[in-house]
Formats: sequence, structure tokens, C-alpha cells
Amino acid sequence: MKSTRYKNSRRKSSLLLLLFFHFCSLSFAQKDTACTSLSYALQHPLEITNLELVGQHLDTLPEEIGEMIHLKYLLLEDNQLSFLPASMCQLIELEELGVDGNKLSELPACIGQLKQLKYLGMDDNQLTVFPKSFTDLTQLEELYMNGNQLAALPDDFGKLIQLEVVEMDENQITGLPYSFGNLTNLEFLLLGNNPILQFQESFFKLTQLEELMISGPTFTPERKALIRSRLPNCVLNPTN
Repeated sequence: MKSTRYKNSRRKSSLLLLLFFHFCSLSFAQKDTACTSLSYALQHPLEITNLELVGQHLDTLPEEIGEMIHLKYLLLEDNQLSFLPASMCQLIELEELGVDGNKLSELPACIGQLKQLKYLGMDDNQLTVFPKSFTDLTQLEELYMNGNQLAALPDDFGKLIQLEVVEMDENQITGLPYSFGNLTNLEFLLLGNNPILQFQESFFKLTQLEELMISGPTFTPERKALIRSRLPNCVLNPTN
């Protein structure tokens, strides 16, 4: 089962790769061959499929990043980025995007053009809203948005029917949209510290849910008992 530990494990693997790949190889055919040099990538945009720029003190990305049209994996964690250039929406082959630990207050309005995106990590930013096109990311399987300032999910969030993992700890979300019940492939859900006032009836359609992590004063013993009775196959765990 995927969980926060799963995400941390795959991110540790990426960091280990950085120890082996100080310079870019001439071939970028496999995911394991990562480029960690932005300048090299800009000089050879059509060769790059995996670009890992973790912890490089970047505060901006050049518009030319959109020329890397074969890019499948883009990791930008732990930088100082306050925005992402609109040209990133040209990366239509992108499958994984990690922007955790930056200063993003919004995502590009055109992000929905990334139709092949399966993984999106955007923990620990300053996001407050989702762009309208966000729910066009219909191939998304994993979504991490912990530690932001989000107050609500889009009403049509349920369009993301391929989602298996959703994490939204430490936000200001007061409720889940009715369409959330359409996420019938969802296996792991971290609600954590959010002031969620109630669950709509559609929530209990999530019969594939294996683990639900919740905490905070709004999750009373009565509410937890209701969840256990309606989703008997789901393990209910506190986050603290």
C-alpha cells in the first residue's frame, strides 16, 4: 500500500541517484539516467527525459524549459521557486512532477495540458487555490498537497478517477466535494489536520479505500465510529 512512507522512500531513491550522476550522460533513454544540470539540459533540450534539480537554490526557471518536449520526470523540490513558467505546459509527455518545498502560491493556469501526468508532489508551498484546468489531469494516480493553504477542492475533483493516493494534511479544507465519491480507485487518503466539518454521503462510496489518516478536534469519536461502520475494510489511523 502506498503511503507517506512510500513517497519518502521513492524520494530517497532519487536523492541517492544524485550521488551517482554528478554529470549528465549522453543518453537519457531510461528513467534511472538523470540529468542534474540545468545548463546542460537547456543546451540539449531534445535529449532530456529526466531532469532532477533538487536543492539547487533556484528562484526562477527559464521559459526555455518548455523546449524539453520529451521530458517525463521533472523534480524541482527544495528550491526557492515562487512561480512556474507557463511554458512548462508544453511538456505534454511529463509523467512525474515534484515541486515540494518551494514558495509557490499558484500553479500555471494551463497545467491541465499535462495529460500524461501520473504523479504530482506539491507539499510545503503556499498554494491557496487550484487552477480551473487542474481536474483535466485525468491520468493522475498520486497527489501530494500537504502543508499548503488550500481551503477547498474543486467541485469536479472527482474527474481524477485514476487517483490511488491523496495527501492533504495541514491545510484549511472544511469539506470534500460531492464528486470526491467518484474516486473509486482511491486506496490511501491523508486528511490529517483540516477543519473538515462533515462528510457527504458520496464519501462512503470509496469502498477501495484501505487506509484513512485523520486527526484534529473535528474528528470526534462519533465521526470515527461512523467511518468505521460505513467503510469496514478501511484502516483508520490518527496522524499524531
